[in-house]
Amino acid sequence: MMNLMWPIGGWRYMFGFSVPAALLMGLGMYSLPPSLTWLLLRGVQGTGSLQQYKEKAVSALGRLRGRPAGDKQSESQIEETLVSVSRMWWLWSWEQSYIR
Repeated sequence: MMNLMWPIGGWRYMFGFSVPAALLMGLGMYSLPPSLTWLLLRGVQGTGSLQQYKEKAVSALGRLRGRPAGDKQSESQIEETLVSVSRMWWLWSWEQSYIR
């Protein structure tokens, strides 16, 4: 037991004990759907069809909340987020053009 508290190599045990928790967290993060804001921002930026990204956002939010895809509360949240992301993107692009 005294070797665990030895000051020279004790830091290795600290990192070793955190590895299982980090692996569990990584597996949990891998199973999460993409962020609603990220999906809508990709649609606003024009990297794909806005409708396609909106549908992905609806399914991601439904998966996250455990509700059906056509839920009215989810739809209203997606619309609010889309308005917010559109404004943010417009302001950012205007600022970038103003700086140049």
